[in-house]
Amino acid sequence: MAQNDPYLPDFATVADGGSTTFDGSGSSTNAAIVNEVAGNFDAQIFIEESNDGGTSWTEITQLADANGNTIFSGNWHTQFNRVYIATEERRLRIDDAGTGGEVSITGDER
Repeated sequence: MAQNDPYLPDFATVADGGSTTFDGSGSSTNAAIVNEVAGNFDAQIFIEESNDGGTSWTEITQLADANGNTIFSGNWHTQFNRVYIATEERRLRIDDAGTGGEVSITGDER
């Protein structure tokens, strides 16, 4: 795969009270632009950044829906995102806000 090819990593299962991250490591370029996030459980989505090669992470913002809600509920998906993720630099963290479930992302390699 190469730049601008589809980026479709496997879905992740998030346990009750748990979280998962997507960081571009499933890409041959180790970076991607995320266009959509989808899940089937109540979740919160955060963008995190690392300034030390992925050893520690800092939360830089939380995503919200068009109505300003920071909890995505039930079966949901975001649209038209342009979130950059890159191994050891920037990632999406999805936290369970209910009983856990499955989450996936789509995008383009960078």
